[in-house]
Amino acid sequence: MENRNYTIEEMQQQLHTLKEKLESQTIVNDKLLRRAYRKSLNSLKKRKYTLMFSCIFAMLLWFFYFKITDVEFSTIFMIITEGMFATEFVCGLFIYRQLPSMNTNMISAAVGVSKFRKDMINWFRISMVVLMFWIGWYIYELSGNSDFISMLVFVAVGAVIGVVLELIKYRRLLNNIDELLSQIEDLKKDNN
Repeated sequence: MENRNYTIEEMQQQLHTLKEKLESQTIVNDKLLRRAYRKSLNSLKKRKYTLMFSCIFAMLLWFFYFKITDVEFSTIFMIITEGMFATEFVCGLFIYRQLPSMNTNMISAAVGVSKFRKDMINWFRISMVVLMFWIGWYIYELSGNSDFISMLVFVAVGAVIGVVLELIKYRRLLNNIDELLSQIEDLKKDNN
């Protein structure tokens, strides 16, 4: 009888030790998930600065392009072009402000990231339509130039390269957002 009690006590002690190890493993798991969440969120937030830099760079590049070429653009075209860059800058900042902070709870983080994803998809669609109209208008503005064909080839190659690169960045962004949402879901499951 005493041997049996000793075996039961030993089994209970082993069960208690196993429970402690499992609980500590869950904490490590939670920490790893939170670290992955922070890393994904930081990469999305860093993209905001890339957007700011690229808008400012594009505005400066456009200004210098206008100054060094002999092409005469209409005033309304120039105003709308600069307005496009400024709108991209402001709307991008507004959309990126919706990203949750690191310390927010998981439910509001999921809502914020989902809204950010939806707004990015809508903004990308609008931007591509506006860009296509702008390229058409740009070609029209160039039509009076003597180097029209060479400039048309330059515009076509630049537009194709730009759209392909933007599509790649857009797909990566959506993949990062989807990964972030899945990490948030994992964290919510672990906390429940």
